[in-house]
Amino acid sequence: MASQVLIVADSDIVRLEHAVEMIHLLGGGIMGDLHGVPDSRLAVIPGTTHSGLCDRAGWVVPMIEESPDAHHGYLVTCDDGSGLTPRLAPNQDSKLRSSREAAVRARAQPAMHRSTVDCVQTFDDVARLTAELPEVTEGVEKHHGHRTWVVGGKAFAWERPFSKADIKRYGDQTPPDGLILAIRTADLAEKEAILAGQDAFFTIPHFNGYSAYLVQLDRVSAEALREALTDGWLACAPPALADRYAEGSSS
Repeated sequence: MASQVLIVADSDIVRLEHAVEMIHLLGGGIMGDLHGVPDSRLAVIPGTTHSGLCDRAGWVVPMIEESPDAHHGYLVTCDDGSGLTPRLAPNQDSKLRSSREAAVRARAQPAMHRSTVDCVQTFDDVARLTAELPEVTEGVEKHHGHRTWVVGGKAFAWERPFSKADIKRYGDQTPPDGLILAIRTADLAEKEAILAGQDAFFTIPHFNGYSAYLVQLDRVSAEALREALTDGWLACAPPALADRYAEGSSS
């Protein structure tokens, strides 16, 4: 088995017992003094939450660089009908593999977001999914009347059709069509990682230097949209509310 490096935050939605179970399944967690240090390794980042992992590159990147040939994965959970079980989501995107720092931040999204779109998503689906998150209100942007979803006084998702200036910047290229949604990120590093992992996610020059990206709703799966909206919500929710949500999700 190729070497594996698992990275998980100690206060993330993914529970630590899942990480321990996974590293054992990958051949790690053995007594290294007797059998040698295994190729599969587990890194638990202390004092770190779901979005806080984005700020730990200084800790995590050296761990990755110590195993340059390792297969880097992100611990996620899946429901097999009997409850949440651990699963390793491998990073298969060449662009993301080339950026170690982006890989730290990508978590599960690159692999999980590649599922086939079985139905076209709409803004009504966005409203339905955001209604599942705590303390979300839907409003209308005052200048253009676009639907906007807010938590803690901050917009984390909103309708974002192209302006004439946006279309002009595409020049001879055809802009993405269909309904376009904007979603906030915790920072630019998280934005970079998200854009590397999903064809339905993209950006435009107007968003350069801005912690947000765009989603082509007719190309994104329902599960990918749900995860993206949850991440956007976590990026904007008050810390206490985000922590309560994470604790509830892990129970």
